[in-house]
Amino acid sequence: MTSEHVRIERDGAIGRITFDAPERLNAVDPPMLRALVAAIEACDADAEVRVIALRGEGRAFCAGADLTRSSDGVAQIPVETALGVGAVSRAIIATSTPTVALVPGVAAGAGVSMALACDYVLAGESSRFVLAFGAIGLMPDAGGYRTRRGQHRPRSGASSRPHR
Repeated sequence: MTSEHVRIERDGAIGRITFDAPERLNAVDPPMLRALVAAIEACDADAEVRVIALRGEGRAFCAGADLTRSSDGVAQIPVETALGVGAVSRAIIATSTPTVALVPGVAAGAGVSMALACDYVLAGESSRFVLAFGAIGLMPDAGGYRTRRGQHRPRSGASSRPHR
């Protein structure tokens, strides 16, 4: 299953979902966000998939929302995009399948929020996590301000004890 900017592949028990817009550092727009929700739900529904891995094509995991500029040059996030990034984070959190974000480069804005929604984040030494919402006058999107350890419900077979 693929869409214009989202690839989904299965490699044995691994469902791989790839943000595939490297020319814009995998910044997300409404069609890409809808495809991500569908891909996450498809992997979660596949009984053969034991883990869902999210990754970005190229040098970035996800540079956040694909911002538009108003006539006065101010960066804006369309309402449909803001709602879509929240839907992706909720889809990740709602899965019964463990999720892992593979972050080899930059994760910014909504990209950080989507990575934090996963059960695990694997990052390299050159990885960077950037939350610059305040610099552009926005509140953190995609639920990034609400995702913290211990807030997710345990997966089936997982311990309900808090992590230390």
